[in-house]
Amino acid sequence: MSAQITHTPGPWEALPTVHTHRKLLFGRAKNREYFIGTLIGGSQNDLAIFKANVAVIEAAAELLEELEAAEEFMRGFEDDDVQEGIDARLAAMREAIAKARRQRKP
Repeated sequence: MSAQITHTPGPWEALPTVHTHRKLLFGRAKNREYFIGTLIGGSQNDLAIFKANVAVIEAAAELLEELEAAEEFMRGFEDDDVQEGIDARLAAMREAIAKARRQRKP
């Protein structure tokens, strides 16, 4: 049985770099750097979107960890008729976790 491959745990630090007309995004986690993406050309609005994407990428590992903790807590209320909408919330959370862990079926 092969080991499950997972993401590099956080915290992540974004390292945006400008190279000629490209804005490159590298990330650092666990003392290693990773190339994440690039924005070629683009307006100031595109740069603002690029920076917003950087913020989401930086927080992704912690967000996944906290979502898993919330799902574990909410699991105790599953099938509780008093907790309106809990089953739908849990289903959405589990789908997001599976997507992040690449466990979703196509």
